[in-house]
Amino acid sequence: MIDFTKALTANPPRPDWTGEVALAVAESLVDGLPIRLDWDADAGEEWISLLGEAARVGIVSVSRPLAVLAASEPRVVERAADHRIGVVLVPSFADPVLVGDDDQLRAPFSADDLWFSTI
Repeated sequence: MIDFTKALTANPPRPDWTGEVALAVAESLVDGLPIRLDWDADAGEEWISLLGEAARVGIVSVSRPLAVLAASEPRVVERAADHRIGVVLVPSFADPVLVGDDDQLRAPFSADDLWFSTI
């Protein structure tokens, strides 16, 4: 299990981390790959989604330097090392491998669950 609360604590919001910076990082993660970005800034979405052909393969937070990435996309994971962001690596977005330290997050949840509950 991966303690997502630790990732949040280790990567707090920063004044220099804006939606525009997050978008630039997300674009660099997928440049030249068959992965598209999806983010509705006007709706206040918290995450920029990296969408592969069949499933979500990553999300980048617009409020803190943090990404959740699927291990199935090693090129994206490698590119993330070029940025000053925290990375939570999950086997897939469907696998319930995340937990937290409060009562609502103790049961394992997936990265998709995280995305759906925080967009």
